[in-house]
Amino acid sequence: MIYQLNKRIQSVFLSTYDESSFIIRKKAYVLMWLLIILIPVIAGFIFINIYRNDPKELLAMLVIDFMFLLLCIVSFILLKAGKFHISTNLFIYFITVMSIGGYIAKHSTAIQTGFNSFVILMLANIVFTAIFGSHRSLLLITSLFFTANIVEFFLLKSIIDPELYGYLLSGSLNTLIGMIIISGFCYFNRIITDEALIITQKELDKNVDLNLKLVQKVEQTAEVLEDTVEQVKVLTGLLPICSSCKKIRDDKGYWNQIETYIQKHSKAEFSHSICPVCLEELYGALYVNIVEAPRWRFQL
Repeated sequence: MIYQLNKRIQSVFLSTYDESSFIIRKKAYVLMWLLIILIPVIAGFIFINIYRNDPKELLAMLVIDFMFLLLCIVSFILLKAGKFHISTNLFIYFITVMSIGGYIAKHSTAIQTGFNSFVILMLANIVFTAIFGSHRSLLLITSLFFTANIVEFFLLKSIIDPELYGYLLSGSLNTLIGMIIISGFCYFNRIITDEALIITQKELDKNVDLNLKLVQKVEQTAEVLEDTVEQVKVLTGLLPICSSCKKIRDDKGYWNQIETYIQKHSKAEFSHSICPVCLEELYGALYVNIVEAPRWRFQL
């Protein structure tokens, strides 16, 4: 039942990718399920924030959450329309801007832990970019996050209580370390995965070409075999022949000379001559002289 439901969802939302490459089809499939899961989760998170957050922060949090929800919905619509690259790029760069802005605005209230939801969002965006984006996008996103973290550290350093400086340094370093580890693994894994997928795609394309050639050869062989069988059926079947003039009746009811019929239904050709029996019957007393004469005189 789950398998049938999965196939049904794919046929409804991913039918535009039937002619796409193997890599795009699989990435679109993963992104589809990711968005299907994220949309209700974010909607639930909005209700949680309504009861959890301070009224002063509630409006900002709701704006961010609703923008995130709207982003997922728009990305899902673009994905269904066959705009895979537009959908992924929109998601990547929008989340990047939102993560950096939220990190700078929110980190000052969470420096004691050095880790908050926006840091998690940044790391998740790095992983997302590694899977669905390009190498250039991954390097750009990672560089922006590194720069934002360093700039945020120096901005907060001059305005926070000196007693919290150690927490700020620890939190910033933890964030940098997490980014280095995750972005490094993602980048090199992306290189390996892309090369493997490219090789796989080339092998699939070769197999498709070979299958097409085999199908063409089979069809040609079948056509030749069918023609041969038809010829054999015609020449070996029961032929209505006149017992007097030796004409043969065809399928349409017309009577044809035997040589005419055979020429139409085979590749045989006729060269007319005359046999000794007919010579004696036709020429009688002259038969001996005719037989002794050169044969070429009687070729028609």
